[in-house]
Amino acid sequence: MSPIQEHVDILIIGGGPAGLSCAYELALQNKQVLLLERKETIGEKVCAGGITWSGLLQHVPENLVEQSFPEQTIVTTLQQCKIRETNPIIATVNRVRLGQWMAKKALNSGAHIASGVKVLSISDKHVTLLNREQQVKTIRFNHLIGADGANSLVRRFLKLPNEKMGLGLNADLAIHRQQMQWHFNPRLFANGYAWIFPHKETCSVGAYVQSGSIPARELKKHLIKWTGAQQLHIPSNMIKAGLVNYDYRGHCFGRFWLIGEAAGLASGLTGEGIYPAIVSGCEVARAIADPTYKTARIDLMVNKQRRHNKMLKYSSKYPWSCQLMINFIVLCMRMKLIPFQELEMAD
Repeated sequence: MSPIQEHVDILIIGGGPAGLSCAYELALQNKQVLLLERKETIGEKVCAGGITWSGLLQHVPENLVEQSFPEQTIVTTLQQCKIRETNPIIATVNRVRLGQWMAKKALNSGAHIASGVKVLSISDKHVTLLNREQQVKTIRFNHLIGADGANSLVRRFLKLPNEKMGLGLNADLAIHRQQMQWHFNPRLFANGYAWIFPHKETCSVGAYVQSGSIPARELKKHLIKWTGAQQLHIPSNMIKAGLVNYDYRGHCFGRFWLIGEAAGLASGLTGEGIYPAIVSGCEVARAIADPTYKTARIDLMVNKQRRHNKMLKYSSKYPWSCQLMINFIVLCMRMKLIPFQELEMAD
């Protein structure tokens, strides 16, 4: 637990992959940086824990990878196929272990991290917080970076709307499965999907949809119904919900910055957020260290996000178009006309 100072050069709110990668990069540039995390344990997050080869997988230590899959099983109401590649397409990681590894890197590089801290309010020049001892403290800053997720306080302070959101439901079951599976059924999940992502000792089972396309309670019922058809038992009280923000409105606002889901940098199509979080954290850190730096990798992700949003728009307009588009894309993937990487945020 790092001491909380009265004034820091760069203050980061949020200890997920975005905030931790940003803190690490800034510390490497010998910048004074303090990261505040609301939770006691770094890394906790409602997430399926999937990372892609084209994105993060090549840059994560092998001991953090729980299982890797060069084959993906995709199931629709009309077809089933297996997508195979030489390298692992997706691997699974434990979010707490990933967060702890990233936090250790940031601390070793010279960053300061304070967990168990609740931010109460934000102003133009300072942040008011409640520390572990339940004391109210004020920190002044030169730069403030919002890395605090889909419901970002920093984003709200900047008065940016959140109109494009996704909803994910997830449960970690103590079962063993061999295949990584994606299931598309518009009657149950609209233009979203359900998944089975095997980990080392558990299996992540869940569903993702555009927020508002299906009420949360209905989605939960559909998920339980679907898992039953997969010969899986998913207790209702084990299902956890999380929002995904893909409403990008910019990342630089003078002395204020947004990264990861606070900036709306996730995929509305798949809900992928870890890779965009880490890339945006690194890019903003470099832009703060060097004002002439161009955040080109964020621009690439935003372009990919726009393509994903177009697919969402067309598939959500009419029920029949959703069925048609899903099956057309899967058919093209079977014929290797569309690479699996087109569904990823990496470019």
